[in-house]
Amino acid sequence: MSADLRHDLAAAVIRRTTPWLDVDQVAAQAKVTADDVAIWMTQGRVFSLADNREQPIFPKYLFDPANGKPYTLASQVIGVFQRAQFGPWDIAAWMATPNPHLKNAPPMAMLDGAPADLLLAAANAVMDRRVAPAPTRSLRLRH
Repeated sequence: MSADLRHDLAAAVIRRTTPWLDVDQVAAQAKVTADDVAIWMTQGRVFSLADNREQPIFPKYLFDPANGKPYTLASQVIGVFQRAQFGPWDIAAWMATPNPHLKNAPPMAMLDGAPADLLLAAANAVMDRRVAPAPTRSLRLRH
């Protein structure tokens, strides 16, 4: 399989796995400002990809539907990957991929659950580098 085909397949899977929110949508659901969302990005509490206008978009699964703010566990998992210098596409691919350490559930479905299991799965992914292939060129998502 060519690198371009792997890239396109990875982008398609990531694009279809969850709804994506722009900064204004995240801010509205969390009742915060766009500046607060930018701070979350700087702090590593959330990650984003770029939409077709090069604006950040965020996977909806990072946010607690009760208050619209990032799940604490999501921030911890993102930190594991960021410390290992994994990029946002790597994290998005890992979150969407069924994981054998989580009974084949995708990690994004476990962000409100057992922290030890999810953090161990993230650590294993970092150690094994068994993350779905990250796109090698810039992608734009439509939402």
